[in-house]
Amino acid sequence: MRELGKPMVDPAMISLAGGYPGPELFDREGLRAAVDEALREMPVPALQDGPTEGLPGLREQVARLLEARGTKASAGDVLVTGGSRQGFDLLVRTLLRDAATPRPTLLHVVPTFANPSGATMPPARRLKLLALAVEHRFAIVEDDPYGQLCCEGAHEPHIAGLFDEVPGSQAWTVHLGSFPKIVAPGLRLGCTVAPPPIRTACVLAEQLDDISSPGVTQATVQRDVAAGRLDAHPPKIVAAYRERAAAMRDAIAGHLAERVEFNIPQGGMFMWGRLRDGASTRDLLPFAIERKARLRAGRHLFRRARRPVVDAAVVRDVVARADPRRRRSDRRRDRADARAGRGAAGLAVGRGRAMSRARVQPDRKAARGRAA
Repeated sequence: MRELGKPMVDPAMISLAGGYPGPELFDREGLRAAVDEALREMPVPALQDGPTEGLPGLREQVARLLEARGTKASAGDVLVTGGSRQGFDLLVRTLLRDAATPRPTLLHVVPTFANPSGATMPPARRLKLLALAVEHRFAIVEDDPYGQLCCEGAHEPHIAGLFDEVPGSQAWTVHLGSFPKIVAPGLRLGCTVAPPPIRTACVLAEQLDDISSPGVTQATVQRDVAAGRLDAHPPKIVAAYRERAAAMRDAIAGHLAERVEFNIPQGGMFMWGRLRDGASTRDLLPFAIERKARLRAGRHLFRRARRPVVDAAVVRDVVARADPRRRRSDRRRDRADARAGRGAAGLAVGRGRAMSRARVQPDRKAARGRAA
């Protein structure tokens, strides 16, 4: 993963390898105002060490945001973390520390617009998963970084919002929330909503990490939410991603239909594609880099895949670099290379997987989790 950011220093490189949000979609003016407000109106919480659980005002706001999505939560249920990845790390360290039995202890799942497949788990499977957790006594860790990026249809309920329908499941359900995809990744702020015993263990573990998440980051997001910008800005991101996803879909259908099978995304940041002719995406990578595109071979994510997988994130080309004039120019260049017998197929296929991670046969496949 650490290699994925290196091409970002080359402005000519189209990175299809990492899930980077479109930088032109950052609410820079809103965030500048939020930082000013945080330092002016709450300087001590912003600049001093704070409670490990997070600033009380931000925890209350997170609870309200979850309630708006139909998930019951109170400020006391929320632990603020340095992104959802820290939350997951804390859970692994606490839940698996003493695990010595062969039975499952923890299941991590991204049920909505999953990375890398983009699959969305239907409500019936979410309920079934809760029932299995109660029956076999394992924790479900629901990771939801992309749930707000819904381009088509209605929002699916959180798994954590369904525990009333499955008695006993609340004690086995953890929800990880994230701000980077809807605010800015540089803020590295997330939240963990967990039952009291799990949350308490995570708080103790975080105290060994960093005492608390950075106060200035928390205060900035708190002011951003209080000003209503977190309600107003995500629809702008979704509208842009919807347009860019459609452009990528049309480009793949028009130029790669015979080489790549792909699924149309209904949200999130990725589209999933597979090569039809058995070519290796790893072998295509040098051609892609030569043509100033970076993709990620699917074997790195699905080592047991039966067929080669095109696996490049959409965000840098379709979602982030969405200049239609540049895209048309790139396609003309690729067609010329293909006629000349050069390696344009590598670049074209890379862009195909760019929308990679979106809807992997959503009517037949649900998002896959990792059992530990």
